[in-house]
Amino acid sequence: MVRWNDRSLWIPLIVKKINMILQKIYSNPEWLFRDVTFKKWVNIIYANKADKSSETNWAWKSLLLNLIDFCLLSDSWVKHISALRDNFIEANNHSICLEFVIEGTEYYIERPMKNSNKDILFWEKWHTLTSYNLNVKNTKDSELSLILCDLIFKRKGYEWVYSNEWLRKLLPFFIKKQENPATSMKFSDPIKYSGYMPEIMQYHLFFLNLDNTLLHKNFQLEDKKKSLKWAVNEIELYLKTNFSVKNISDVDNKLDNLRMDKNSYEKNLDDLKLGSNYKDASNELNQITKKIKQHILDNHIDSHTLENYADNIDQKITIQTWRVDKLYAEVNSLLDWKIKKS
Repeated sequence: MVRWNDRSLWIPLIVKKINMILQKIYSNPEWLFRDVTFKKWVNIIYANKADKSSETNWAWKSLLLNLIDFCLLSDSWVKHISALRDNFIEANNHSICLEFVIEGTEYYIERPMKNSNKDILFWEKWHTLTSYNLNVKNTKDSELSLILCDLIFKRKGYEWVYSNEWLRKLLPFFIKKQENPATSMKFSDPIKYSGYMPEIMQYHLFFLNLDNTLLHKNFQLEDKKKSLKWAVNEIELYLKTNFSVKNISDVDNKLDNLRMDKNSYEKNLDDLKLGSNYKDASNELNQITKKIKQHILDNHIDSHTLENYADNIDQKITIQTWRVDKLYAEVNSLLDWKIKKS
């Protein structure tokens, strides 16, 4: 429960309760190690020293945690072989079996030590025993991993970001193993195990039942930025190796010069195309202008002819009829004479 300065305002923080209870872990065949039956709620594993100089590594304290983690789909068993000091486990066909209860339902998982990513048996009470295989390249995408994540961590009412691919991301909050510093395995602390805070914080808010949307988006952006940075580094390495580039800034300068040359060539090409197109358009315009001038000349001639016709039509004509009559009479008399003579 968190209380603000205003006494009237109370905001509850409901921390996720993991209702998974371990019951028993053992080997199949049974003689590999003594069966371990867990009790409610706290189990303490310790080893008695015979004297101050004696060691307790033989007690398998850390190994027991490794076995539990192994059954919950941790990385291959090969990483844990060194803790046994003996090779008889690897040489024999043994499996590690874990029994547990979630929300009152009993479950059983059996994982072989040889070929540990194949033929993993899983059983839920009142259901059929089923065999699963893990995706070696990406365990989180395997069907059994998705099932276990939902069983252990999924809860109703949480409306923000949750993924059933988080199994191996969330389990280190509960399984903490202090390994031998000489080995490659690191302390599985929920803050330290990943070393990548943008990813871890979304899980913390998930367990606190708080909105983790923004932190999840921030993680996605940071992860993408890491990928891009890796890609840039690979490109730099490739350029330095294959093109004798000592400094990547030199490549940037060369690219800038090439871009300028490219823009210049494109402009010249556009000018050349424009000049060719302009020449064709100019010839076409000259032909059109010639036709227009011819039409103007023809129109002028036609206009002048029409004006002459109009002047002739408008001219006044005066005729003396007595002169026409006289001329007609003379023609008739001459015609009569010609006729009589003939």
